[in-house]
Amino acid sequence: KTKGRFIFDMIFGILKSCDCKISNIGRALNEKKDLCHTIKRLYNNVNSYDYSSEIENALISSYQEFSSSTILSLDFSDITKPYAQSMENLSTVRDGDKGTLGLGYNQVVVTATELGDENPSILANSLFSKKANPDVTSTDVAIDILNKITEVYGNQGVRTQDRYFDNKHFYRYFIAHNQSFVTRAKVNRKLLRVNSSGKVLPGKVSILTLAKNCRTPHKFLTKIWENGKWQERKQVRIGSRKVFLPCINRIVTLVVIKGFGTKPMM
Repeated sequence: KTKGRFIFDMIFGILKSCDCKISNIGRALNEKKDLCHTIKRLYNNVNSYDYSSEIENALISSYQEFSSSTILSLDFSDITKPYAQSMENLSTVRDGDKGTLGLGYNQVVVTATELGDENPSILANSLFSKKANPDVTSTDVAIDILNKITEVYGNQGVRTQDRYFDNKHFYRYFIAHNQSFVTRAKVNRKLLRVNSSGKVLPGKVSILTLAKNCRTPHKFLTKIWENGKWQERKQVRIGSRKVFLPCINRIVTLVVIKGFGTKPMM
């Protein structure tokens, strides 16, 4: 009964105050007692039981059933706390908005959506501190979340991720679990060419060279979100070619998109 009331109060207080600080949640509850007593009760409840794993599991299981076309997006982010004085386990993170280093926490965010849907659902939003767990890497945290998602939804859907995930650990994970994936490639990656008959040619080649020489016969117009607003429609061109990825000893498809900037998206 006590836990049930606490969870109800927290959800109501967060929705009403649009904040997750205990003091503002307490004000939003507007109980007929001193605010300090409300805050103390909420703090005692927070410290009495660790709800994080239950909340995380409920969030991961909250999505509808995956289909083969469900898009599962993985992303690393950060939360910087430039004015924090006493928050525990603050570590150095790169502020993605400003491109500078600061104190804060690393974050792994996983969202799911269907083709054409403009409102993705959050499946995981995990904060972690390298200072608190120096032996745990960002890759370890992400793969742990991927394992939980695989337990619930199996191998359905297409895993999509940005350049940080362009490494052998994630490729090996997806291949071992027979999962479809699309990863944005790093511009300094080296690949081997594959000819039209499927033979791998010797000699590593820059991925940029392969992308610039790739035919892009497919054209379409797309809107681009930039500087906080939708820009005019741009025409982009798409093509693909087979390449050999040395870190996993496997032939994969390199998709090349030209038109977004001076360098193609790969």
